Amino acid sequence: MVSTPGEVDRLLDAADESTARSGLGPDTEAAVGRAVAAARELADPGRLLHALGRATLNLALARFADGGDLTEVRDRAEEVVTLAGGLLTDPDRYRNAGQCSGLQAGGEGPRWEGRQARAVP
Repeated sequence: MVSTPGEVDRLLDAADESTARSGLGPDTEAAVGRAVAAARELADPGRLLHALGRATLNLALARFADGGDLTEVRDRAEEVVTLAGGLLTDPDRYRNAGQCSGLQAGGEGPRWEGRQARAVP
């Protein structure tokens, strides 16, 4: 089955709903696991970062609660940091504000430089 961005988002939403409803547990772990697998299949680094971050956070919370081994948490956290670093250094993925097309086209500048409109009675 080919994953879609919507499917990954739906799986992450399901994980959020499961966590809100019953806390961390097998349902949340399964939903996040499916989201990670779908994001990997989709090869979408942004969604993969979101899913891996969620999985790592959930694992860390579970390990801290039960006093378990944190080795897997560290390994997953390293993967998240590596992926995030790759995304941030990819010049084709993100632009700084000076490169934003809205600013190049004369878009709105910083809010503190604007002038307040005259009050109309």
